[in-house]
Amino acid sequence: MSEDALPASLTRRGLSNFRKSRRNYRRMAWFLPTLIIVMLSSGWLLRETTASGYIVEQHSMEQTLQEGDTLLTNRFAEPQRGDIVVTDGWGSGKNYVKRIVGMPGDQVDYVNGELLLNGIYMEEPFAVKENDNYSITVPEGMYWVLGDNRPVSSDSREHGFVPKDGIKGVAYFRYWPLSRFGAVGQGD
Repeated sequence: MSEDALPASLTRRGLSNFRKSRRNYRRMAWFLPTLIIVMLSSGWLLRETTASGYIVEQHSMEQTLQEGDTLLTNRFAEPQRGDIVVTDGWGSGKNYVKRIVGMPGDQVDYVNGELLLNGIYMEEPFAVKENDNYSITVPEGMYWVLGDNRPVSSDSREHGFVPKDGIKGVAYFRYWPLSRFGAVGQGD
């Protein structure tokens, strides 16, 4: 009987291919766990160096953010007026999610619940307003932060200014709940 008449699995060439496929299977058995470990390590490294997730635990940012929303923040973004930030700047060991209203050097005036920033009236369509009246100048290296739901917010009006190093990150994305999945930014 010629080699051509035998099934491929019984020929020398077939046996050789079978051995190669077993070697490939062994390689694949090492490759997949290694790939998973590399992907998980990369995700952890990204989280530890640039982005962090935070859960909104207060009602102070409603209607913009709801309690239980989970945000991604960028640790290296330069905070700007209107940004939603996570701060621990009051030394309580607790994270607060607030909006930056006053930048270093700004004159912030609230007259009957309306914001005047450096003498210019500012629209705040996202804010639930309170009939506040005060005037402050933001010192260099500090920020004035407020919650969007002003009547229930514990913010700079109560705790004072937030130093730049007290800002843990600028929120840029909400990934939970899925029904509210999407970008978070200025004016939201």
